[in-house]
Amino acid sequence: MLKAEGLSGALRYLNALTPYRFTGLFALDGDSLRNVALVDRVEPAAPTWAPFHKSKAYCSLVIASNSPFETRDAMADDRVTDHAARTSVRSYCGVPLMNPEGRAIGTLCHFDYAPQAADAAVDLEFMLELPRLLTSHLPAR
Repeated sequence: MLKAEGLSGALRYLNALTPYRFTGLFALDGDSLRNVALVDRVEPAAPTWAPFHKSKAYCSLVIASNSPFETRDAMADDRVTDHAARTSVRSYCGVPLMNPEGRAIGTLCHFDYAPQAADAAVDLEFMLELPRLLTSHLPAR
């Protein structure tokens, strides 16, 4: 899919596999996250987002731990009681994009303003296979 339809097509495909509104690729740029590509199921023509401080996104948890993070309802998740995104982004599933040294330099994630049902599972194993293909799409730092 990535070769045939490019990054946007690949993200649209991934988004269609989930109930989440958004699927995005974010690059770490200092203390900011830069949205490289974004699929919005509700507004397909929506532009990518302007850079924002990493502390405002669950991506910061993925980057800090170099590991996946998922919450289906942030308002019911004690791990994020103090997180800035808790009341706006209610559900999230993200995996790190790593550099050759094994450090997270971005994320591939699904997220939504609404909570997700307990049975709305994302194939996390599949998502963990994708970063090696997508890292080349991050801007050079």
